[in-house]
Amino acid sequence: MIDEFYIGARIDIDSYRYIVRRVVQGGMGLVLLCESTHNNKLSLLYEDRIAAKVFYPDSNQAQIKTELRIWQNLRHKNIVPLMAIGYANDWLCATMPWYEDGAVSFEGMRKNAGLKNIKNMLFQVGKALDYAHAKQSILHLDIKPSNILSDGTSFFLADWGISKISANSALKLGPTSGGTLPYMSPERFSVEPDSASSDIYSLGMTAFELLTGRLPFDARNTDDLVQSIISGRYFLTIRTASKIIPPGWMNFILKCCQPNHAHRISTYSEFLAITTTLEE
Repeated sequence: MIDEFYIGARIDIDSYRYIVRRVVQGGMGLVLLCESTHNNKLSLLYEDRIAAKVFYPDSNQAQIKTELRIWQNLRHKNIVPLMAIGYANDWLCATMPWYEDGAVSFEGMRKNAGLKNIKNMLFQVGKALDYAHAKQSILHLDIKPSNILSDGTSFFLADWGISKISANSALKLGPTSGGTLPYMSPERFSVEPDSASSDIYSLGMTAFELLTGRLPFDARNTDDLVQSIISGRYFLTIRTASKIIPPGWMNFILKCCQPNHAHRISTYSEFLAITTTLEE
């Protein structure tokens, strides 16, 4: 842990002084929400309020390089842009915009236009994934609410830390390829290659959580959670939520979260087409 970064700490990001207002822990580093101690408007890179991802010193260096290489080549209105690669104090960091609304949540979505807001989020994130896949066959592989940010009107996909080129997606050893357990599709735990449907599964699971306020698992521990995913037991729990999820949305989530990826929505174009038909 990098203990010099805490709420209220004064830090230098390259030649600019900031105060840390919020700290979020991630798998490969800390994300700091920072506010300038002076006016940075003359800088082309650093605004008065920014977010900085500071990488843990013991993180996999090859993985960091892959993330930064992929991230810096992605330019889409629904992808969090990489502003600069620099140093926060003496630690490698990547800077990005600060989105005031932060990550999406059940509470935030339901009180802000409900179904319409969730539909807009799915469509915009789907467009971002479609762009990344069309550009370089890039898969994100860590879709979840905390990686989808909002400025109040639009949504932005963040954190390409475990993303990969789909041509290399078979180079993995089950869950050691990374991800966040409740959002990982069954094939992520096998020797089957990852694909666009793996990200579509995670979007479906995210939609279920934003609609219901929970995930479809009643696991006692991590091993039980993994077995629920691999066996498809979670799918039965999704079906039981039909009383609170509108029929069209339920059909959509079932198509996204099929245990067998061969029966799942498999392309972003299909995902986007179905998303446009969802009721608001």
